[in-house]
Amino acid sequence: MGSPAGIHPEDQLPKVITYLSIFMSTVHYILTRAFQLLGLSDLLLDDAVSESRVVAAIDEALPVALYHQVMSLGTRISDGGCIVCLHEFHGDDEVRRLCNCRHVFHRSCLDGWIGLGRRTCPLCRSALFSHDELASSLQSESPLFLVE
Repeated sequence: MGSPAGIHPEDQLPKVITYLSIFMSTVHYILTRAFQLLGLSDLLLDDAVSESRVVAAIDEALPVALYHQVMSLGTRISDGGCIVCLHEFHGDDEVRRLCNCRHVFHRSCLDGWIGLGRRTCPLCRSALFSHDELASSLQSESPLFLVE
């Protein structure tokens, strides 16, 4: 009596757990994708919402300027141009100048860099902001203060 020869119920438990976790992951992915496609991703309570707030806070703290304006301030820029796209800067290019290290990048290049979740300078890897200041800015909704 009992189970057939060689098959034990306790051997089946890992398979059930594996299939259940795969099913739950698939449901999570489908629901997340549906919310994103419908423009309702702000309703999700996950890291994507906080990540968008981080990007918005950094975007606000690093103003956009034209290249010729940055040059008129006496900013020294490396001979190679933008290290992200490897293109030269031109007079009317929109650029962002980092506050800690003073490196300059095309706006779209730095925005893409930040959008990938990177919080350091693409050239020297210094932090864009200190962790404490970024965290307090996100909690209080106040503007970011820069590390000197």
